[in-house]
Amino acid sequence: MRIGIGTKVEEGKFQFTVAAPFLPALQMTMVRNDSEVAKAPQYHFFYGGERCGAMWRRTPNGGGESYLSGHIESPLFAGGKMEVAAFVAKVGGEGLMDLVWTPPRPARANDSDHAGSDRDAF
Repeated sequence: MRIGIGTKVEEGKFQFTVAAPFLPALQMTMVRNDSEVAKAPQYHFFYGGERCGAMWRRTPNGGGESYLSGHIESPLFAGGKMEVAAFVAKVGGEGLMDLVWTPPRPARANDSDHAGSDRDAF
């Protein structure tokens, strides 16, 4: 589910309008992190001047376009975080990013018990 669109405002900085379900639209900034620490995030999210999330660059297994994956932090989200990913927008022009959220799937006791059942066919 697309929950936001980001616009490049300068090199290493994007302004996002984030509209998560059941929350008003928020203006957030994603800024490149210039840290040289190996596992440090490549970007941080800020809201109202406070850091509220982080994003790491990912490359899909088997190739394809890289994207950013991480989270936005808030006490409003289960576990305090909402996992998100950002991709170069397919529509709208250069310098735009789509921010997407996939709801977490509830874990089943044993996923293999349901393999091949009709209810998993769709």
